[in-house]
Amino acid sequence: MRRIVVFISVVMILFSQFAMGVTAQDRLPRRSRRVAVLADSIRAQMERQAAIKAQEQDRIADSIRLAEIENAARKMQARIALDSMAFVNAKLDSIMRAMTYADQIIDEATKYLGRPYKYGSSGPSSFDCSGFTSYVYRKFGVELQRSSTGQGRDGVAVKRAKDLEKGDLVLFGGRRSSSSIGHVGIVTDVDYESGTFSFIHAATHGGVRTDVSTEPYYKKRYISGRRIITAEMTHQIDSLRMDSLAHEMLKRQLEELGMQNND
Repeated sequence: MRRIVVFISVVMILFSQFAMGVTAQDRLPRRSRRVAVLADSIRAQMERQAAIKAQEQDRIADSIRLAEIENAARKMQARIALDSMAFVNAKLDSIMRAMTYADQIIDEATKYLGRPYKYGSSGPSSFDCSGFTSYVYRKFGVELQRSSTGQGRDGVAVKRAKDLEKGDLVLFGGRRSSSSIGHVGIVTDVDYESGTFSFIHAATHGGVRTDVSTEPYYKKRYISGRRIITAEMTHQIDSLRMDSLAHEMLKRQLEELGMQNND
């Protein structure tokens, strides 16, 4: 009996230890799973924070790039504005100088009012129409072709009478044909509203004189205009005048030194 009791006790102790071992083994995976879940949660949170940080860095970088682009655009706009202003100022300066030269050309042309007409003559005692215009422009260092037909190819075309300016050439049909160039003059004034103009020319009747485009004879024969006073011409005139000024200064200096300039 005693042996049976001892045996049962031993069996119960062994069973109890076995049960405790099984329970401990069950608890171990559950704890590991909790640790793994917690680790996954921490990792996910860190990844989210890293993604948020990366997005913030991208946003900051985009802001910097946008600011750089805006700054570059402002600089470009400023440069364009300055270039445009310089272009406009240069254009206005060219126009103003051209207008000044136009007045001087007209002043030069009017010096010969009343000089007689003579076919083939280039002045200064007498002129034909193209001889007169070429003579006046030559005073400013500009060589026009000798014939009125040739002068119809000089300079730049001005198709509408309303677009004419002082100093432009105006071309008319000849006596035999009103459709082909046969006469030329220099514009002295323009009415921009009506497109009518005054001009100075060497006419077969009256010699060097001024007339208006509304006169029936010229009105029906008017063909077109040619602009001779361009920006290139103003630069050319400036250059010639600078050379002339330098020549005069040198001449005066030689005279002051008691030397003679034979040029």
